[in-house]
Amino acid sequence: MAGRCGIALARSGPAGFSSHHMPFLSRNIDVGFTRLQEFLLAMEAGDTVRLADLAQVSGLSEDTCKTALDALARVGILSCETDGRFVRRTLRRSLG
Repeated sequence: MAGRCGIALARSGPAGFSSHHMPFLSRNIDVGFTRLQEFLLAMEAGDTVRLADLAQVSGLSEDTCKTALDALARVGILSCETDGRFVRRTLRRSLG
């Protein structure tokens, strides 16, 4: 999977990088995931985000962001619209 590859590459060392680059890469990945998490947690029902915008905000690759958004869509937290937007859904169950 692309998202899984993005994470694995950063953790195992991309081609051309020596081990002394890893702390820097690891920090960048951690910061990116923190930004991604903060952005997603701040979303309220009805808020939308596009993949390219989330990648820009987080600093993570679009593949990595897509993996996260797809997972949230699978569990019903987001919906993926035909125009490529991801929309935050409500978690409230209807009574009736």
